[in-house]
Amino acid sequence: MKQSRQESGRVRIGSIFCFVLSILLFSGSTAYALFGGKITEYTADQVFIDANGSIVGTSRLYMTPDKMRMDGTPGGMRGQDISVIYLKGEKRHFILNTKERLYFEGSLDGEKLMQGMSFMKNIESEKVLGTDKVSGFKCTKKQIESTVDLMGYKKKRKYLVWMADELEAPIRTKMDDGSMTELRNIKKGAPDNKRFQVPKGYRKVSNIMELMGMNLSETRGKRTDIRNKKPHAPRSSAQAPAGAATPPRTKARPAPVRPAKVPAPAGGLIFPNSDFETGTLMNWTASGTAFQSQPTKGDNPTARGRRGQPSRHQGAFWVGTFEQYTGAPGERPGRRQGDRPTGTLTSVPFKINGERISFLVGGGKGLKDTYVALVVNGREVRRATGNNTETMRRVVWDVRGFVGQEGTIIIRDAANRGWGHLNADDFRYKGR
Repeated sequence: MKQSRQESGRVRIGSIFCFVLSILLFSGSTAYALFGGKITEYTADQVFIDANGSIVGTSRLYMTPDKMRMDGTPGGMRGQDISVIYLKGEKRHFILNTKERLYFEGSLDGEKLMQGMSFMKNIESEKVLGTDKVSGFKCTKKQIESTVDLMGYKKKRKYLVWMADELEAPIRTKMDDGSMTELRNIKKGAPDNKRFQVPKGYRKVSNIMELMGMNLSETRGKRTDIRNKKPHAPRSSAQAPAGAATPPRTKARPAPVRPAKVPAPAGGLIFPNSDFETGTLMNWTASGTAFQSQPTKGDNPTARGRRGQPSRHQGAFWVGTFEQYTGAPGERPGRRQGDRPTGTLTSVPFKINGERISFLVGGGKGLKDTYVALVVNGREVRRATGNNTETMRRVVWDVRGFVGQEGTIIIRDAANRGWGHLNADDFRYKGR
């Protein structure tokens, strides 16, 4: 009986996970783009916006006609360290825990899932409302009513859908509760094929619970925490031997109440990818043309002949609006776009949990048109700019007066003059 309960638990967990995975893989625009749209190979940010207009999550998408990768989980769910790879032709998927360097492999029939849950294939009524432009693409705006079947759970829904004519897929979907999913920062072209492979050094696990750091199996007399590998002995139920003195009962003391800890990172990133090390603009939103080929990879100023002014970036990737080298296959270091493009890069909102924010900045000098700013309550409260050199320097902002409040980082290049560009990298909390 105990064995059957464990098996039944596994089945329930498996069913729940399949449902969650279906949401991860087939979130509106993503689903139809992979299975129903006219695919042109591209990468994009999938942005999740709540009914109040706030960005609650961003996932990075890599799309081809038969492959998809999503970095980060949607809608503010916990798990920015989770990536999902789906291989349509092979009917396989991989889920990666990039922090713990673990992966799980499973089979998944995407077409069957689509038959059950695609709102684009179960349309009951459709009304064209006009045309619009979203993320630089001409779209047909439609109102759609359909019955969505999510793993046997049926519900009638109303959607507003912006269908991109060029992609023949929805680029924005607005739900009846006011929340939206939108594709942004769309770049045409084939993603690096390595994105669809499990990196070397990852350890394969046998179930999803282990991937998430939990042990699904229970053994008699002990429990094991996967992360710490520490066995815990069960409480003894043995009775005292006859004649032995019975210890007096004492009133159990309540466990001490510990005050909730407010995270105060020392040297940690202020949000995932605030250092651009994913090689993407995940958790950032670009406008204009300056950031279309960002982030850049390596010391591109030196590669293009700017001797004596190395970028001195952190890690592999950084933002430089003069540069045009992303490290993509076929690109050569040294590519440039020059000073003419302009635009703004805006981070996702984040709670300020540290007393000082540190980052690298370089490029053009101009607090009015080439600068980095911290925005709190809709107001720019801190600014920093370059010093007319490609070499970035470390800047530290004292933000003690804003701890606990919500902030955003903006990187602005509004200049097309000489030195009309900006370099930035590695936004993190500075240790005390």
